[in-house]
Amino acid sequence: MPMQRDQSKRLGHKRDKSRTDCTCLGSGGSADGIPLKDRLERAYRDGIQNVSKLLAQTPKESMPSIARWIRENPIVGDIVELEGWVFTSRDEVSERQKRAAYLTETLDSAGAPYELTNLFRQSALRRDRGRPLKPAVREVAILALEEKRNDPKFSWMGFAKSHCPCEKSRHDAWCKESIRQAAMKLQRLMDRLGIAQ
Repeated sequence: MPMQRDQSKRLGHKRDKSRTDCTCLGSGGSADGIPLKDRLERAYRDGIQNVSKLLAQTPKESMPSIARWIRENPIVGDIVELEGWVFTSRDEVSERQKRAAYLTETLDSAGAPYELTNLFRQSALRRDRGRPLKPAVREVAILALEEKRNDPKFSWMGFAKSHCPCEKSRHDAWCKESIRQAAMKLQRLMDRLGIAQ
């Protein structure tokens, strides 16, 4: 099974310490002028294709159970997580159904086994467990990373005062921290997937 891990790494997952390029998911560099939201969408689409290719490269005779294969290829979990950032309106039933149909079609056309297709389909259909980030906070976190990249004098508090989606009349340190934490969570995911900031 080490060969499968190597394949995952070759497809550009950051957990490979020997990887040197950041072009794994087709994301542009920081000066490319493409908005971060568009780069995330492109990385998600490319990631789905890369997972399909990775699966196709795995010899059928040495294929472990799909659950084990997913554990051995952490890019799968990261692409599932990225889906929540690309489709921030996850809680709307119609949006979840559209994503599930897209994923099913994409993975079926790539010849993915039912278990993998079903994993992505179910991730699109289910609501997040625990206390998920609100769609508005996800949108603002994406905007915060974009502004932080472009503004050398970026201030989290200043950003929160002008962009916080909460209902408070005066935005405080809690507002700043919720946006900053969401943005840092997205940044860590982007780093693992090699999506250039």
